[in-house]
Amino acid sequence: TGKLLPTGNSVDKLDVEGFGQLDASLLDVVNPCIFVRASDIGMKGDEKPADVDGNENFMKLIDNIRISACRKMGLKDWELKNPTPFVVFVSPPKDYTDHLTGKLIKAQEVDFLARMIILRKMHQTFAGSVSCATGMAAVVPGTVVNEIVKPASGRQTILIGHPAGIIDVEAECAITPDGVVAKRVTYSRTARRIMEGYVYVPNHVFQ
Repeated sequence: TGKLLPTGNSVDKLDVEGFGQLDASLLDVVNPCIFVRASDIGMKGDEKPADVDGNENFMKLIDNIRISACRKMGLKDWELKNPTPFVVFVSPPKDYTDHLTGKLIKAQEVDFLARMIILRKMHQTFAGSVSCATGMAAVVPGTVVNEIVKPASGRQTILIGHPAGIIDVEAECAITPDGVVAKRVTYSRTARRIMEGYVYVPNHVFQ
C-alpha cells in the first residue's frame, strides 16, 4: 500500500460478515497485516497450531476478517496475492509451552503473545516479515498491539511470544505532520547445526 497505516488510523472498525464489528489495526510493514485481540475472536492467545488447524468455523472467520480489512486498505487484488494480508491475534503475556520442544515460556520473558494465520493454518513459529510488522505495531501509539505491551517495556526491543518460542524485534517509529512513519525495524533469528561430517579431498587439489 505504500503506507505504514494504510487507512491512517491506529485502529479501525471492521464490519465482519457473520460476526459484526471488530477492532483491528492494519499495518503494512514488509507485508500488509491485520492485528486483532485474541479475546475479541474467542481465543485465549496461547493456542498451538493443533488447537485451531482444521477448525472450519474459526478459519471462515479469519477469511471474513481478511475480506473486510482488504476493503479498508484498498487491496482490490488480494485474492490473487494469497496469502497476504496475514491475520495476527495478540494477547497479554502469560505462561505457555513451546509446542515443538515442550519448554515452558514464562510470562515475564515476553511483552505479549502473538499467533499468525497463513493459508488457513497457524504458523508453526512466526514469519520474519510478520515479526517486523508486529514489532512496529507494538510501538505505534494506539494499535491493538501497543495497548497490551507491558508498561515496563518502554524500549525499542520487543519480545514476541510465538507458538515455538520468542523472537526479539527492534522497532522505532516517528510522528510526523503526515502521520506515523516507520524509522527502523530489525529482528534476529537463531540458527542450529543441521549437518556435520568430513569431506576428503585429494592432495593434488592443493598443489
